[in-house]
Order: sequence, then structure tokens, then C-alpha cells
Amino acid sequence: SVAPMVFVTVIGLLCALYAVFTLIQSSYLYTGVATWRLPEGYTYAEYARRGFFEMIAVTGINMLLILVSLPQGEAAPEKKKTVRVFATVLWAFSLNMLFVSVYKMILYIDAYGFTRLRIFVLAIQLVLALSLGAQLLRIWRLRVPFIRIAATAAVCVYLFLALVNMDALIVRGNLALYNRTGRIDTEYMSGQLCTDAVPALRYIETQIGDMAVKSEIETGIGHYVENAEEFDFRPNSDESRPYWHQWNLSRYRALH
Repeated sequence: SVAPMVFVTVIGLLCALYAVFTLIQSSYLYTGVATWRLPEGYTYAEYARRGFFEMIAVTGINMLLILVSLPQGEAAPEKKKTVRVFATVLWAFSLNMLFVSVYKMILYIDAYGFTRLRIFVLAIQLVLALSLGAQLLRIWRLRVPFIRIAATAAVCVYLFLALVNMDALIVRGNLALYNRTGRIDTEYMSGQLCTDAVPALRYIETQIGDMAVKSEIETGIGHYVENAEEFDFRPNSDESRPYWHQWNLSRYRALH
């Protein structure tokens, strides 16, 4: 039929376009995979940001096209295998873009350390990796509930980020980077996190010998503790007994 042939043609042309793009841009896409260096003319932030948005655009388009094309292949049994093969090639290009994006973000983190935004980006990449795995199964096993699996993966990753002490992970991750490279972003850790980070900051303060770094961490701890001591009070209330519902574990651990 006409419709399946149209989808086969479109997917085939798109695969050829991706192949040419990958070949032409190979120096940009893969520079540093072996040497762990940036291509010339880029900062770490530009390199990672561009890779992320390229990956989002390519992966989104490819996933949608694969979802639309598979039913067309089923409608024409003689084209079913061809559609599946081309869909798999398209899926492989999506995986390639995801790999490159993850590599760029790891390169960025290796240079400057962990932040909340960088962890969110890694979380999105994890969801896409799980979704791509489900979509590969969907290509060859049509009864696999791809959308349900992708949605479940997104919810699970979101709940993990909501429940885990992200600020403590950032601090400990940056300590590991400091032990390996001697670099640590004390400015970010001392002003951009919250009281969740205080116990971890107190721990790494004991693990770092550089007095200048220790001083910046102490300043950050003092900043967070000062914020934790600030409560809102009702008019004419006793300031030594704030609202009971203002108590939380993070604030308690920062003050004790």
C-alpha cells in the first residue's frame, strides 16, 4: 500500500541523513572520547548544552516517527520487516546521540563538579535511555507497552530525585572529584544549596586539608545554619517557640 511505502521512504531518507551528519560531524561529536578533551572553540558549558538539546530534538523526533511507522508496517505484512529494520537503524542513531550527550555532560561534571541542574540533566538522560530500551522491544515485539514503560521510568526517576538527599550527593560527589583532581566549586556549595547539605559539608570539612577551601566551606555552613535559624512567627507569639509545623529534619540536623 502507499502509506507503508511512504513511511519506509521517509525513514530510509532520514537514516541516510543521520549517517551523513554523523560522518561530517564526527570530529565534533566524538572529539575527546579517547583523549577526554574539548573540541577547539567550545567551553564545557557550551559543549554540554548543545549536545543535550541536540539529543532531545533528535530522540524526540525519532521516537515519534518510530511509533507512527510501526502500525503502518503491520498494515502491510510485506513491508513489516523493512519498517522494523529501518526503525531499528533510526533507534540506533537516537542511542548514538544519547551516548554523545551523556559523554559531554560527564566531561562537564568532571571539569566543574556536580550541581542540581547537572543531576537533573543526567536524570533526563537516564529516562531516555530506559525509554529507548523499551522502544527497541516495542519495535520487535509490538505488544510491549512502550508508553507505559517510559512513563513509569519517568515517575520512578522523579520519585528517586524527590526522596534522595540530592544536596548531600552533590557535596560528596564534589569531594570525590576534589580528591582526584584538586578542584572543587566551594562557591556553589556554599551558597546555592540548602540545609540538607550541612551534614555533608561538615563531613568534607574534616576530609580537606587546604585551609582556604576549609574556610570557604565553614562560611557556607554558617550561611546555611543562619538561614535555618530564621523562623516565621505569629503576631505576639513567643519567639523561642516557633510554629510546630516549621520543624523539619533538615533544619534540625543543620542546627545540631
